[in-house]
Amino acid sequence: MGREEEEVTLRLHSPKRRAPAARLLVFVCLLAACDKTRGSSDRAPPGSARAAASASAAPGPAASAAPSAARFTGDGCHAGVPLQGSAAERARAVAEACAPGATPLGPIGTFSGPGELRLELGAGAACVRVIAVAEHADADLSLELFDERGTSRGADALPGSVALVGTRGPVCFASEKALVAKVGFVRGAGSVVVSAHRL
Repeated sequence: MGREEEEVTLRLHSPKRRAPAARLLVFVCLLAACDKTRGSSDRAPPGSARAAASASAAPGPAASAAPSAARFTGDGCHAGVPLQGSAAERARAVAEACAPGATPLGPIGTFSGPGELRLELGAGAACVRVIAVAEHADADLSLELFDERGTSRGADALPGSVALVGTRGPVCFASEKALVAKVGFVRGAGSVVVSAHRL
């Protein structure tokens, strides 16, 4: 072997030539080890504390159930009216609370059961609130307001012995001249007082 061939062979097998290949091999091994470690840490054993914590954090049927709807009270104007007293006294108290400053629209109607109260609006636009109060505080009333054509223009949605149309405030009309308020019982019986008020 000549001197030039000997120098080429030495250069090829020298540690400086092997160093980059060795570093590359170490880097690949480290990457594989890190990936394996990360994958195993992401998958917690079924009986581990981490798996138990994940299971307890997941919402169950009870946790995801929505709370029951609150009892509907309309605009709440009659909430402070006492249940004691006659139906007429309570009807006046409800009118003061739910139609303050309003003008009575005709006489108060008193019925011994279901009944109809006819209302005359006259000419021009008007906003009306109709109130019904049962004699017995444990009764549940129904109340609906109809126009001259027999079309329903509002119905009570409150549970209990006080009924209002409209439930959230007065019902307004542009040109109606007459209305009919029909009162009945969903539950119970007895006398009922119905009054209408123009705002």
